[in-house]
Amino acid sequence: MSITYLYVKQHSITGLKYFGKTISKNPFRYNGSGTRWIRHVRKHGKQHIKTVEIWGFDDLDLCTEFALKFSKDNNIIKSADWANLAFENGKDGGTRTNNAFTWWSKLPKTDKFKIERSKFATEQHKNRDDSFYKNPKRITKISSTLKEKPVVMCPHCGKSAKALGRFLGSHFDKCSYRKII
Repeated sequence: MSITYLYVKQHSITGLKYFGKTISKNPFRYNGSGTRWIRHVRKHGKQHIKTVEIWGFDDLDLCTEFALKFSKDNNIIKSADWANLAFENGKDGGTRTNNAFTWWSKLPKTDKFKIERSKFATEQHKNRDDSFYKNPKRITKISSTLKEKPVVMCPHCGKSAKALGRFLGSHFDKCSYRKII
């Protein structure tokens, strides 16, 4: 029978904690698998992860009961101290139904909500940083790349292009001017 381990990992530099489950034979070496936790570890270094607590269970029901109680008691979803996005249930890593972000999906999709959401997106678009798109080095690189490409001409309609992606999809063998034999 395999043992299920519940653990609390903590990043020693930032102090962020993660509560999870593993069936690994060495739970101390297992770093965790939560989305937010993995991103945090990539950014701040996995060499700084330390194991704070470990519990071993051979009864899955007892493990589930403990995991849910620990998750709720420590408020691991809403607390800024924890990297968890869902309650740990000791089975499959938790479900998205008790996720902190389900409030968004439960909002009514009324016309008013759609209009407010589109206004917000428009404001975000207006305030975006265009330095990436207007970067002279990027523009020169794209321009030089296009200059290096040869011009090809469709033998059926006579149209020509340098960028072949869409051009190939509607010309040569697929050209509407092609004579059907």
